[in-house]
Formats: sequence, structure tokens, C-alpha cells
Amino acid sequence: MSKIYKSLFLSFIAYFMSSVLISLYAMGSGSGSSNSNTPAPFSSSSKSTVNLTDAKIKIQAKNFRGAIPVLEQIVIDDPKNADAFNYLGYSYRMSGDKQKSYDAYQKALAIDPMHKGANEYLGELYLEMNNPGKAEERLAILKSACTNCIEYTTLEASILKFKTTTKN
Repeated sequence: MSKIYKSLFLSFIAYFMSSVLISLYAMGSGSGSSNSNTPAPFSSSSKSTVNLTDAKIKIQAKNFRGAIPVLEQIVIDDPKNADAFNYLGYSYRMSGDKQKSYDAYQKALAIDPMHKGANEYLGELYLEMNNPGKAEERLAILKSACTNCIEYTTLEASILKFKTTTKN
């Protein structure tokens, strides 16, 4: 009887671990997001891979304030990591610090002007700041990079929603 329980327990552990690994793999398998509340995945080419994983876990758990110091250390260690600056901007924005968010997105775009996640998220920030014209500039940049990517379609939908809700 104990062999059955042991077998079931090991099967459960294997299932759980594979689910976690699949989730982590999916989080890191692209450069965009499905909506403004789900961050674009990190590239795994950074020097701080363990910290990136830690930051991703915190962000996915909506622990943005917990992710900020991890991301700040990553950008100190790797100041050319556009993904880390993008996630830092996202975490600041979700924590309510729009100025620091803006600054981090600008740093990401200084490193990679066509960074899809940073362009989308900066557009979202502009909408939060009631500046749809600037958001549309980000959309135009995304359009030149990818009209079918999730970053483009998400920002486009956010702009449309902003325009329809602010008219009323």
C-alpha cells in the first residue's frame, strides 16, 4: 500500500514540477505581453539569470515592489539589459511611480529603440497620463516593427478603449 502512495506522491511532484517549468518556459519564450497587466518575458541572455527568474516570479505574483530591488540590481550589473529596464519600468508603473517608470522605459529604448515591450508599455503609461497622442507615437513605432505582434495589438486596443471611454 505504501508503494502506491509513494508512486502517487512522486507522480504528483513530477506533474507539479513540469507545470512550473512549462510556466517559466512560457514566460520566457517571447518579447511581448497579452495585456497591459502581464509583463513581456525576459531574455535569458543576461548575466543575472537567477535574479531574472526571481524578478519574473515576483512580477507574475504581482509583487512589483518586491521585484524592483532585484531589477535595480540587475541593471547595475548589466546596464545594457533593455529587458530588465523594461521590466523595471513595468514594476514602477504597477507600483504607481510614473516618473521612475518613464525613466526606465526611456533607458530600455535608448538601448533598443525597437524594443516591443518597452514601446507598448510606454504607450500604456502615456494613456495613464492622459496623453493618447504620445501613445499613438509608440503604436506607430510598433507598427513599423510588427503589425501582428501582441504588443502592437494590445496597445492598439488600449488606445481604442481609452478613446471610447474618455468620450463619455
